[in-house]
Amino acid sequence: MTSDKDRDQYFADEKKPFDFRFTAEVAGVFDDMVSRSVPFYHEMQRMTAELASDLIEPGTNVYDLGCATGTTLLLLDRVDYPGMTIRPIIGLDGFPEQCEVFFDNVRVPQSGRVGAENDGWSVAKHLLKHERGGSAQSPTLRRYLELVREAAFATPSPFGGVLAHDAVFQRDIGALEADIESYQHFEKLSISGHAIGRDAAFPSMNKIMSSELSQRVSVMMRRVAGLEAFSLQLDALQVGANVEPFGSQLDLMAMPYYLNSRATTIYAGTNEVQRDLVARTLVSRR
Repeated sequence: MTSDKDRDQYFADEKKPFDFRFTAEVAGVFDDMVSRSVPFYHEMQRMTAELASDLIEPGTNVYDLGCATGTTLLLLDRVDYPGMTIRPIIGLDGFPEQCEVFFDNVRVPQSGRVGAENDGWSVAKHLLKHERGGSAQSPTLRRYLELVREAAFATPSPFGGVLAHDAVFQRDIGALEADIESYQHFEKLSISGHAIGRDAAFPSMNKIMSSELSQRVSVMMRRVAGLEAFSLQLDALQVGANVEPFGSQLDLMAMPYYLNSRATTIYAGTNEVQRDLVARTLVSRR
């Protein structure tokens, strides 16, 4: 994507060279530099080599493409630019929460550029520091847990009585509720201006707790809803739809939420990577 300064537009027809060169000097320090900034770098290198040895055919070429240089960050103020195509990506829960965007000679005003030309990666790295912490997940988790409690009083227990009075269920939902309360306190501190919200480890800690609590709540919802949760009721979940749901509100929501939350510990940096970042932050303070 390059610029046409006479027309005050960016377009994707040409390639503009940039100054960076992967010289012998850069190669000499590259592995050390990347291994200190990319979690599990050497492990990924090893896995890449193993995959290559299994998949690459003799006499073929292998291309290693990078994308961190020569990029320009643009803000698109509309979704109907000529040549711009948006296609929904249907998730496991049946809803198009994400999408693919295709650009075919799309022209964007230079006024939409953020930062310097060919320096988009620097802007992106700055934005990543503010990726998390601008919203609160605990109220949603608390509301879902309330639905679970309400449904448990109407769900028979295999040992007699209702599930809400089952000792094992009370233990599990009590532990989950306590963890959500702790996370809510953590969120309140971060959004109230407390120093924890500015801690370098906060984004990773927040992501780990939020995603894993979401998955635990989804498992509890599915556990109480039982077989009734397996009915696919996408139409009834549409906002404003005049469709009578089958079963309770928990039955309607349990399976879609369970399927959607499977990705939470993977997207935006897997939780394994987040834990590594937290550890690196703590070790660096010694």
